[in-house]
Amino acid sequence: MNLILSLPLKTWAYLKEVRVEMQRVNWPTRQEVVRLTLIVILLSAFVAALLGVFDFVFSRALFFVDTVVTQQRSQSQNIPVQVGDTDQGAVNIQTQEAGDGATQDATGTETTPNEENNQ
Repeated sequence: MNLILSLPLKTWAYLKEVRVEMQRVNWPTRQEVVRLTLIVILLSAFVAALLGVFDFVFSRALFFVDTVVTQQRSQSQNIPVQVGDTDQGAVNIQTQEAGDGATQDATGTETTPNEENNQ
């Protein structure tokens, strides 16, 4: 019970001490505040620009790598396969072409998704 009654007195004493400490603080001048604020803003803008440049460079590099890999995968190949004692010839590898969903096998024959369902 004593703790509950002393809580407002302790709070009042704490606030008085805060007031005294705030008067002892060495506050910066207006000129220092403006100068330091400008430094923070300029430094933030520089870091943002630097990150933007890194993002652009890495996204272009990844786009280039993706384009090269996609082009290599899209080239048709005939892979000779021999099953048992008989040569079965070449296996047609289906490759996905961009856009219309049509595919082209290694012989150059294009088929659309509707034609594939009819086969």
